[in-house]
Amino acid sequence: GSTVHYRIDVQPGLIAIPVGAFADPSFPPPFLSFYHDSRRCEWVEISAEPLQTFG
Repeated sequence: GSTVHYRIDVQPGLIAIPVGAFADPSFPPPFLSFYHDSRRCEWVEISAEPLQTFG
């Protein structure tokens, strides 16, 4: 199975839905990446231009 939604403890009432849960090739590429290097697995590559990274 896959995680199709999750809640963020520090933002009550917010439900996040990863874009990867949708099969929509027209969805725009990312332009922000949070925890880009500090929490990203080594095998994950996020390549979009322009991409502003944090963390």
